[in-house]
Amino acid sequence: MSNRLSAIPDYALFDVHQWVDYAELICLSSPDRSITYGDLLDRISPSLRDLRSDLVEEDVEGGIYSLSQAGHSLELDSSTAKSDELCQRIFEYLNYRAASYGPSYPFSIDNKSLVRCSALNGRQRLYVYCLMCSSLHYFPDHKNVLTSEFEDVSRSVLQSVAGPRMKVLRFGKNTSHSADFSGNIAKKIRDLAAAMGELSTVQDGDYPNTSTGDDGLDLVAIDHYGDNLGSRLSLFAQCKCSPTWHESVHSSSYSAWNQKIKIRCPNVNVAMIPFCMRGADGSWHRPTLISGFMLIDRQRLIALCPDSFLPGFTPLAPTGVVDQFLLETEAVE
Repeated sequence: MSNRLSAIPDYALFDVHQWVDYAELICLSSPDRSITYGDLLDRISPSLRDLRSDLVEEDVEGGIYSLSQAGHSLELDSSTAKSDELCQRIFEYLNYRAASYGPSYPFSIDNKSLVRCSALNGRQRLYVYCLMCSSLHYFPDHKNVLTSEFEDVSRSVLQSVAGPRMKVLRFGKNTSHSADFSGNIAKKIRDLAAAMGELSTVQDGDYPNTSTGDDGLDLVAIDHYGDNLGSRLSLFAQCKCSPTWHESVHSSSYSAWNQKIKIRCPNVNVAMIPFCMRGADGSWHRPTLISGFMLIDRQRLIALCPDSFLPGFTPLAPTGVVDQFLLETEAVE
């Protein structure tokens, strides 16, 4: 699977955090388990799109192309300057990650070289898993397994956030774990309302009888106060591994679900993502997108994951996708 890393990502220059992920993936799969500033510069300089600085909104899904397919003449001076600036920013971000993630970071930085740690602890392996979930276009054969496991990781983190009195329930349809709500979507919504001590406004005919979806809701945490009445604290969470996660984040908001359940106490909307949405100074990347919900990105997810979860964390146990990737080396051309 690491052979696909010979293709340069088509990320926007603005989204430096994704280029940083690419550098980390290259480091993990390189024969000597490291990548220097010069190595990275050599990789990204021959970009087919010439790394245009106006690429902010284009190709947010992270398309890739092969270096061997590049049949275009490039303005080398311009490309090299932009590539050098991007590499500088990438290493600024890497330095931030090394400092903020601490012992959970599976790399060290030595004189403008990113070096993989020789033996990875549980949180470092969890970091690699999140890194892979953030770069699904490099792992197309394992996409379904990666994303289905992410919901289970998110569930353990949400339980840590919610505390022992709140029970986290699976509402979404998951291929690896059975949901706590069954039947078609109308029945699931009614059962959720009952679990919250509230009334559902969903009527027969509002949804197709055969619809078993989740209406944009993956996990639910409900507080309990010793009675069956409503007006309780609740958390509605989405678990998304797509770079466009923000486009659907409000489908689990109070405004969306109050149309289906008479929620007396507005639920807290939670977005759980494997991306590290931090700039080199630790601030949010694209902060104007982060409004009206609680964001648990990679940094928070790894910090909040309970210690009790880590010993049993064998990512994608049947196939060992994470371990397989860690053992592979990229083909050197």
